[in-house]
Amino acid sequence: MIKTSVIIPVYNTSSFLKECIDSAFNQTQKDIEVIAIDDGSTDDSRDVLLCLQKKYPELIIITQENHGQGYARNVGIKRAKGEYIYFLDSDDYIMEDTLECCYEYASKNKLDLALFDALLFENSIERKLIETNNCDRHEIIEEREEIFSGNFFLQKYYRKSYIPTPWSMYCSATFLKKNGIEFLTGVYFEDNEFYCKAMILAERVMYIPKMFYRYRCREDSTTGSAFNLKKASDHIEVISAMADLKTLYEGKGWHIVKEISLNLLLYVAKVCYDNDLYDKDAELYTRILSVWMKLCGNTIEKTDDLQSINCIYSICYFFPDSYFGEIKNQVEIKRRQLLIQMLEQSPLNQKGIKTAIYGSGKYTEALLDFYEKWVGVIKADVIFLDSYVVNCNTKYRGYSVYSINEVQDKSFDYILISSPQYEEEMCDIIRKLYGNQFATIMLYGDLHIYI
Repeated sequence: MIKTSVIIPVYNTSSFLKECIDSAFNQTQKDIEVIAIDDGSTDDSRDVLLCLQKKYPELIIITQENHGQGYARNVGIKRAKGEYIYFLDSDDYIMEDTLECCYEYASKNKLDLALFDALLFENSIERKLIETNNCDRHEIIEEREEIFSGNFFLQKYYRKSYIPTPWSMYCSATFLKKNGIEFLTGVYFEDNEFYCKAMILAERVMYIPKMFYRYRCREDSTTGSAFNLKKASDHIEVISAMADLKTLYEGKGWHIVKEISLNLLLYVAKVCYDNDLYDKDAELYTRILSVWMKLCGNTIEKTDDLQSINCIYSICYFFPDSYFGEIKNQVEIKRRQLLIQMLEQSPLNQKGIKTAIYGSGKYTEALLDFYEKWVGVIKADVIFLDSYVVNCNTKYRGYSVYSINEVQDKSFDYILISSPQYEEEMCDIIRKLYGNQFATIMLYGDLHIYI
């Protein structure tokens, strides 16, 4: 019985293949198959694979014309005979107990997916570790070796850590094949759609807080190389495909996948601007706008979701007034309407409600200016909280300001966190200091109020 099928798409990575293949065959788990798909390499990758096959006769080599990583992985899925499937990139490697440990957790708990972390290092002789490692989540994820759904995980941790990489997922073959979960083909960044689809459908997921994977950072890799028209176009195509997930599983998980998609679209719009790609292909403007429409309901006027309007409002910054002036005006008017509606419904506009606003910087200043101009006088009983205040007599716009460390004896109906950039950290501070004592609302993350 084959416990794990290791699928390795290969394209021009001959320098790293030995270490990669060795790491697969040196696993403590021996009931495995290793499938290497040479995706039309133009270097000597195939020769290296054939040489490695002499060392490991059981190595399965599939040779094909170049169709891209997603296509190659799909070929591997169809060929795989194992209970579980693992996708290993050909320029990286895994620790020797990876598959055995993942299999033990997955088979014992009947998991659809087991998630784990990676250690990043520079592609150099010294193998210098990357200090800022967003692939190490052991201090972020609270559920250790607990079973949860993919939807739960996306909703709780997307804003803190988004790692849409197949190499961080140990997958049930039955789960993938039963649900027809495959990769988009012919495009870069196909991981995003695969990851979101898998997480929406996965009912039994577990996080293993170990860095099994060793990720090599290379300048000529897909993520390391320059952003060009091909990458821009592929990003847009992948986000368009993600919009089709709205009907998956009766819409469960769509709101967080939509948020992921909108953030990716805003990223693409900005990177295209930073790299002058609009000058090379003006159709990028209309393609980005069309995908936003697909994600958000095909019309600006009928969109009642402030998050969606915030996204197109930010995207329009990169679009020229000469062509998009009317759309920009529509977005500005709609956004103002939705901001006013949201603030009218917020605790700030409720008489007698005790409300603390955590944060007294530029964003709070702009927020209150907008509120007073378009909504009116604050009706709630308000104080301000700050992480750095030392004087208990401090005032902000006439309201008292208290240290966040010294309010355990106070009673609030709400604490409103007013800082888009640091709201997750501020939320964590409140939880660490006071647990669930206070009802907390992130003005941006929860209500999407961004001025």
